Formats: sequence, structure tokens, C-alpha cells
Amino acid sequence: MNASQIKQPLRRLFLIWMILVYFWELLLLSNLPKHVDTCLYGSPPKNFCMLPEALAFTLQAINPWQFLMFTALMLLYGGGLWMSLGGWLPHRFSWLYFLLQGGLVLLLSLVTQGNNVVSNLYLVLALQALSLSRQTRFVLAVAGGVLLLFSLSLLWNSWTWEYGDWGNFLVRVASGTDYTALLPFVVGYLILYAQQIRSHTQLATAHVELEKTHRQLQEATAQLEELTLRAERQRMARELHDTLAQSLAGLIRQLDIANLHLAHQRPEQAQAIVQEASASAREALTTARSAIDDLRSTTATPSELIEMIQEEIESFITATGIPCAADLEALEALPLPLYEHVCRAIAEGLTNIARHAQAHRAWICTAENEHVLTIDIHDDGIGFSPPEVPAQTGHYGLLGLRERMRLVGGQMEVSSAKGAGTLLHLQFPISYEEALR
Repeated sequence: MNASQIKQPLRRLFLIWMILVYFWELLLLSNLPKHVDTCLYGSPPKNFCMLPEALAFTLQAINPWQFLMFTALMLLYGGGLWMSLGGWLPHRFSWLYFLLQGGLVLLLSLVTQGNNVVSNLYLVLALQALSLSRQTRFVLAVAGGVLLLFSLSLLWNSWTWEYGDWGNFLVRVASGTDYTALLPFVVGYLILYAQQIRSHTQLATAHVELEKTHRQLQEATAQLEELTLRAERQRMARELHDTLAQSLAGLIRQLDIANLHLAHQRPEQAQAIVQEASASAREALTTARSAIDDLRSTTATPSELIEMIQEEIESFITATGIPCAADLEALEALPLPLYEHVCRAIAEGLTNIARHAQAHRAWICTAENEHVLTIDIHDDGIGFSPPEVPAQTGHYGLLGLRERMRLVGGQMEVSSAKGAGTLLHLQFPISYEEALR
């Protein structure tokens, strides 16, 4: 329900309320209730007990100046009330509005004949403050001001001026009015209202925080999806390099050699190379299919991992004729998430030896120390100066290997010198938490 839907019924209620209060005070100003009691219960009976005579008596008994003053003040009070509920009063003037309205009611208390009329007008102000503002301090301030002004009105109308007796004043107020019950009710209602506003504010704050958290969760989800896609692309790039790219590079070398034999009129050697290339292509196809299966899902035991690496070493020896000694015992402590990375890293090291080292021997050593797996891939080839390692486009082996090591929180070092061979030193964290990082 919006503000206009709330204020429209309030305007009607306050209009009816003001009309009833106005005529109620007119009856009090004319002393009509006292004369009716005299008419009904007095002796002898009076001649103005009929309604026409009673109305005529009422008009004659009202003090004209008191009537005009009361009517003018009520019109000002009602006009301000109507303008405020109609939305014609700027919010920044709310304090001034309630001060003026309270002052009008205080003046009315000097004109009226009963405290009940004044209490009704003050209750209207308190109810209006509740309807216009959601600020607890503002509502409590208006309610406190209303109670203070009403107390002053009550003091003015009930004080025994001849004696100035405070005790007599309090006894008269407590015994002659219902304010002892009304005032605690108003205070209790204001306390409940303040609690309701506080709960509403907390709920609104929680709603804002929930929306903020929801937006942050959406942003985090989007970032996670982007990072997942990026990681998957990088993984696919590594797999393509480790399978298809290396196999195709080998096929190209074999076909180049076959073409060279054909150019020198050596068809038998060329045919043998072509047959080897055909076998390599079939092997590459098998490897590619195996890599695709690995990308989907694979679970292996440590013994199966060691067996796969030994097969990789045997393929290296068969293809290059370079003997390779391997100590793979430490791989039994390797956690499952690192299987693929270790297998690909060793394959990449052997591929680099086959392509560039011109070595006569190669070694693979593994060791486990303080939750760190160390793998050394060493050859006795021609070596190189590490700063001279090419970084231009096309040399993706070391780049992909460095990316793998970064993903698992490991380290990679390349030690080499011309004529002294090359050492590829890899360190993998083998604690389960580090392996999943």
C-alpha cells in the first residue's frame, strides 16, 4: 500500500473527527448538557425541554467572541491538517508545521470548556506524525511535544489559582479524567511503534545487503565461468601440443627425409621412411583418441601411472635410439590430481631431448622429500645457453610446461651449458591440498 492509499482514508477520518470535535465544543460552550439535566431532573420542570426550545437556548447561550475565536482556530488547524495530508506541505517544513499546529491547540485549550476536546486534537497530531514519517526520532519528538503541550493545557484548566495547590491539582486530574489510562496507552503505543520502525529498518538493511550479496555472487559466478573456460582452453592447448602437435612434427620430419631420399634416387629408403611415417600416424591417432578419453575422465593407480611413463620411455628409446635410465619409485607417493601433469611433463622433457639435444644418453630420476616430488630429466647432449632459449611463436613446449607447473604450484628450472648437456628440474607439491590449488 503506497502513501496516497494511506493518506486518503486518514483525510476522511480526520475530517469527520474535526466536525465531531467542533460540535462537541459548541455544546460545551452553550452549557446545554447542564440545562438538559436541569430540565429532566430539576423541580419544577422547565419550558425549554423540547428540541426547538433547546436549540434556541443554545444559540443564545454561546458567547459570540468565544465562538468566533474557537471557529477561527479550528479552521486554521483543520486547514493545516488538510494541506499536510494532501501533500502540499514540503517535507522540510514538517517541524515548523507541527510546532504551529501544537501552538494552535494550546490556544484552543484557553478557549474551550473541556480537556477532552484538546486531547482529541493532540491525538490527531500524534497520529498524523505516525502517518507522515518513518523516522523514529521525529515521531517520538512530536509525541513528546504533544504530551508536554497537553500537560500545560491540563495545568491551565485544572489549576486552583487561589491556593496554587499541586496536590489538589494532581488529585483532581487523576480522579476526574481518564488521562491516567490514556497517557500510558499512548506511551506504550509509541514504544511499540518505535520497535516496529526499528525492525522495518533492519529488514530493509538486510534486504539491501542480500541484494548486494546476490550481485556479488552473480559477478563471482561469471568470473568463475570465465576462469573455467580459460583454464579449459589452456588445458586443451597443452593436450594438443602434447599429442597432435608433436606427432605432426614427427611426421613432417619423416616426410622431409623421405622426400630427400627420393631426390637422391633412393626409393627403397624413402619407402621405408614412408612406412614408418604411416605407423607414426596410426600411433598419433591412437594417442589423440587416448588424450580425448583422458580429457573426459580417467582414474589410474600409481602402478598404472608408472607403467604409462615406462611405455613413454620405451617409445622414446625406440624412436631415437637413445638409451634412457629411469628411477620412478618416488611416483608411488603422487596424488591422483597430479598424474596427468607429471606424465605430460616427462613426455615433454623426452621430446625436447629427441628434437634438440643430439644426446647419447638420458636419465630420469625421481625423489620425494618433505611433501615435494622432484623429477630430474638429464641428457649428455650439446646443451645450450639458457638465455638463448627461443621465446618466439612456435616454441610452445616449455611454455606449456611452465603453465602446467604454475597450475599445480610447482617449480621448473632449466640448467644447461654448451657441450655439457641439459638438466630439466621439476618440483611438484604432493600434499593433497596443494595439488588441488
